Amino acid sequence: MNDTTNGAARPDTGTPSKADEKSLSRFISHFTSLVKGSPAGKLPAVPRGAADHWTTLSKRVKTTQEPEQLIQALHQVLSEFPDHAEDMWDAMEQNGWKDPDRPPKPPRTPPSLADAKKLIKGLQWIWPDWILAGQLTLLTGASGSGKSTLMADLARRVYKGEPWPDGAPQVVEPGRPIMWLNSDRRMDQLAELWAANGLPDEACFLAHDISNPLNPFSLDDPSTMQLIAEYVEAVKPWALVIDTISRAMGQDLCSPNGVTEITGPLLELSNRTGIAIILLGHTNKDGQAYGRHLRTTCQVCWMLEGTSAISSRTLKNDDRCVSKPPEPIGATIQIDGSWKWGEVVNLDDGGRAVGCARLIMDLIQRNGRTGWNDLVSQCELGGNYDKGTVSKALKTLVEVGKLIRIDEESKRGKPYKLWELATPSESAVMGQSESAESESAF
Repeated sequence: MNDTTNGAARPDTGTPSKADEKSLSRFISHFTSLVKGSPAGKLPAVPRGAADHWTTLSKRVKTTQEPEQLIQALHQVLSEFPDHAEDMWDAMEQNGWKDPDRPPKPPRTPPSLADAKKLIKGLQWIWPDWILAGQLTLLTGASGSGKSTLMADLARRVYKGEPWPDGAPQVVEPGRPIMWLNSDRRMDQLAELWAANGLPDEACFLAHDISNPLNPFSLDDPSTMQLIAEYVEAVKPWALVIDTISRAMGQDLCSPNGVTEITGPLLELSNRTGIAIILLGHTNKDGQAYGRHLRTTCQVCWMLEGTSAISSRTLKNDDRCVSKPPEPIGATIQIDGSWKWGEVVNLDDGGRAVGCARLIMDLIQRNGRTGWNDLVSQCELGGNYDKGTVSKALKTLVEVGKLIRIDEESKRGKPYKLWELATPSESAVMGQSESAESESAF
């Protein structure tokens, strides 16, 4: 939408380049003094590399010192370079001189939805109900819950063309890599996860410094997003994992301003390129993760339940971010670090003792003989179970012959209890005396 006034086309918007500004700063002050009737003097040379429209104006100005002729020279240049007319008028006014013949600026037309649609790939599910292309996904869980391990499992499924954990078919073409910003600086762990999943090195690219691959980018650095955008253009990953988001930047993720400053550029990159960006974060002892601002900014939010003390995991989708969340998915982490997906451990009110018993069995199988205090703390952390639920679960496990209780005394004569797995013979003998109803509980 260009108007032509005084022979000059008027573009809607424009910003002088650095070369324009440098050229202007050296001769515009003298040009304005001529217009105001000050002594002429000699115009300085235009810096090498100045834009053509400023160079042409400088040459025209050198041929005259008459204000009317100077204005004519300006208007002539404006007509020859219509795309820069507004820029030149603005630059003149910023340096103290206003062209009396400049027509009023037309109102700027805001971008339409069509303009925005040209810059995005369109929303589509990579993993139905779990991962959206072109959007942010938040995955939170306790320290040691296996967030990085989970993402390595998903990276393998994409790279090898395997179905998603819930059986949904793979829609990403096999061989697509994932990009990883390893702000936790656990490259040793990432290398082990890649080996455990049988993935080649080229299945993962790092959002790290080219000169030092162990040095992850900081999202606080304004140049980071441009570098990541170049990486994305070069290797075409299906997703970018930021592990973890709290260590990738210094902003307060509970503050709306801090969240906007970080997620704004990430959303723009995700929208424009169509890749999924998955933010990994920690929950506190109450199972909460950051504030509502980050969670509502992300299109989908996951919660991974479980701790390093047990192998059972439950992956849930936050129902605040999708209209109808999918059913939770259960998983067991194998000895080699791989994930076996299947039944969800029942953690609802009616089955809390069952869930607690499974957690206790898992804990003792891993750690061996365990005392009351350790069991209580791990059960509280792993499933938010109270002491009463732990006591009930332990009593039932002993009754059905899964565990045996050992009463000990400390050196000071204070009694304490330990629990360990019953041997097969003990379990068989004790199990024969229990009812089928108790047996079926676990």
